[in-house]
Amino acid sequence: MKKYNITEGVESTFHYHISDEGTPTRSLCGKWVMHTDLPMDTWGVVTHLHERYCSECYKLYTENKDAK
Repeated sequence: MKKYNITEGVESTFHYHISDEGTPTRSLCGKWVMHTDLPMDTWGVVTHLHERYCSECYKLYTENKDAK
């Protein structure tokens, strides 16, 4: 089973994507990203920073997270 991580887009601060461990600098939707230490269970949490989350990455993640 693949391991997935929340990553941050290089084009905008607090704009989060999802990447798999095999391609840590590319999100599932194909954007360039950089590492974060955010755990996957915080996906979608919006605070005073007005975080944004990529809906395309989330769709691809939910379709593939249980694939072997």
